[in-house]
Amino acid sequence: MPHTGTFPLFWIPLLPLLGAAINLLFGRSLGRRAVHLVGCGAILGALAVVGWAVYAHLVPLWRVAVSGADEAAAPALTASLFDWIQAGNVDIRLGLLLDPLSAVMTLVITFVGFLIHVYSTGYMAHDADFARFFGYLNLFT
Repeated sequence: MPHTGTFPLFWIPLLPLLGAAINLLFGRSLGRRAVHLVGCGAILGALAVVGWAVYAHLVPLWRVAVSGADEAAAPALTASLFDWIQAGNVDIRLGLLLDPLSAVMTLVITFVGFLIHVYSTGYMAHDADFARFFGYLNLFT
């Protein structure tokens, strides 16, 4: 049985989605600086949540798994979002799982995505439709 813990993992995809929604819906009225701040801030926030989840919660679970007798068990963080299907004995939940492999990938994606967002602030500086670009970039991330 893997060592597991709970963590609000839903913030990791939710922050870029909120940034995309704000930039796509209100970006034209916000101004360039606010659009850049929302776009980069959403990804930086997701990176901070992933970093906090990994270093404050997943690494201690890994240390417990390694020091215990069951060294084959991989640590994981879970977040159950809602029950999807309940029929008889079948209970299927929709949730998120952060194990060591997905943690590394999520850290890499959010870090590189943040760097792309920062680079894009200069690259798209003179584009007329920068709010839509940052909205789509947040949505892609």
